[in-house]
Amino acid sequence: MESAINKVYRRSGFLLTPYLQKISEIHLDSTADYDLGEKGSRMQVILFSAIGLLILLIACFNFVNISTALSLRRVKEVSVKKIFGSDRKKIILFFVIESAIAIIISLILAFLLVKILLPVAAHLIGKDLTLTVIRFPVWLLIYVSLFIFCTVFASFYSSFYLSSISPMALLNSINQGRRKQISRNILVTFQYTISIALTICCLVIFSQMQYVKKSDKGFNEKNILLVNLNSKTSQSDNMIKDRFSSIPGVLSVTESAGGTPGLGFTSNGYMAEGVEKPILANALYVDENYLKTMGISIIEGRDFRNLKEEGNKAIINQSFAKLLGWNEPTGKSISRNRIKYEVIGEVKDFNTSSLHNKTEPIFISTTNEWKKYENIIIKYQSSNLQAIIKSCESALKEIDPKAPFEYEILEDSISESYSSDKKLNVLFLVLSVIAIFISSLGLFGLATFATQSRLKEISIRKINGSTISEVFRKFNYELLKWILISFIIAAPVGYWVINKWLNNFAYKTTISVWLLLSSGLLALSVGLLTVSWAALKAAKANPAEVLRKE
Repeated sequence: MESAINKVYRRSGFLLTPYLQKISEIHLDSTADYDLGEKGSRMQVILFSAIGLLILLIACFNFVNISTALSLRRVKEVSVKKIFGSDRKKIILFFVIESAIAIIISLILAFLLVKILLPVAAHLIGKDLTLTVIRFPVWLLIYVSLFIFCTVFASFYSSFYLSSISPMALLNSINQGRRKQISRNILVTFQYTISIALTICCLVIFSQMQYVKKSDKGFNEKNILLVNLNSKTSQSDNMIKDRFSSIPGVLSVTESAGGTPGLGFTSNGYMAEGVEKPILANALYVDENYLKTMGISIIEGRDFRNLKEEGNKAIINQSFAKLLGWNEPTGKSISRNRIKYEVIGEVKDFNTSSLHNKTEPIFISTTNEWKKYENIIIKYQSSNLQAIIKSCESALKEIDPKAPFEYEILEDSISESYSSDKKLNVLFLVLSVIAIFISSLGLFGLATFATQSRLKEISIRKINGSTISEVFRKFNYELLKWILISFIIAAPVGYWVINKWLNNFAYKTTISVWLLLSSGLLALSVGLLTVSWAALKAAKANPAEVLRKE
């Protein structure tokens, strides 16, 4: 099989390697270019599953944090239960059932919310999504496992710790509260670590998408319209070009075969002067106006316009010249299929495909081996696009009434090639917002409880001359310390994760220190706002009223 497949390719220095693949591996694990069906990404499935579990952990931590914050009150409750004869098993069962009921209600609400938001999520990732629990028992098992995990995790502290204390432990509740405050701060730190890491990923992905949008691709992608030709209309390409050139708003017209800059090309094998082995390079067949229309820069020699010399001429890019070791390629020769081409120029490298891939060697010639062209390329004035499209369709129908009118706008097609990366950015943004929101809810609950439990302390401080701003600073300083620890942990983790993703791009943005600091400042701002809001009421309370109640 290998020898039969490569009978022709081997002469061009290019080999195909056949291999067998399970049908079940096609969707998530295939690395083939032309495979059956739409391919997914196992890495993305694992990534988003992990993020989902981390967000679930944040929610569980919130539950545990609030439980520990309320433990001083529950100590009294547990003590009373024990005094009236409840044993430890009954108290544990009570707390487990209490948590289980809350989680069951949450599960029901979650399923309803998923049912409502599923179409939105499907639109974001561009795939059909269905909620199938009964059809796949494994998912039912996963949901049951998550329910058990969340119930045990959320009720662990209350059921096993509080049930073990004696009624006399109520006298030591202050010291216990201090110890538990440390554990609550550790959980808050973990929550904000996840939130900051997700925010770093989101900001870097957004930065890379801006880099893709603004980077110099080496050719003009704006105001370029591609009209596809079939085997019949390509025979009338010169007539079509003349008709298109006369349309108002059209600045220039050219044609090509082999591929499109930024979207990819076909490849051929070439024999170059002074090189013994065949060289594989992208092939592009054009007319004399192509380089000017596409804005591709000549750095040595000349282009194809006003070409009076006889023979087959070619232009190569910098990558091809570098691969061949040619410092001055003009005047050298390249051969293919017994046709010898004279190199008349060298163009500046331009992106042969997306920024995921490095610029490849490219061979450009007006000698079209295929004897037909694939696209008519139109450079137009941006204000007249719809009128130009209608005029092009009418002109094409006049030449061939049965020809389908198929076109694409180059800038939109290139943008579409990054659609999966953009969807990833949106998903990270949504997940980051959810993570920060849940973390802030927990922090708000803790701050509210902390301020209420410290009303006496705040009142005494105010009587001794402390202002509201000083009370605010004390609360915010404690928060600043833990968020700073979160940032120190999250920054290297987030950097490592998102740098793995950036490695998918041959051309990528740099992860600046300011970008990392921005994620920390965002988390800090949200945290300060949350604590300040919770502390405002306590700070404004009348000290006399508070101490009278004490």
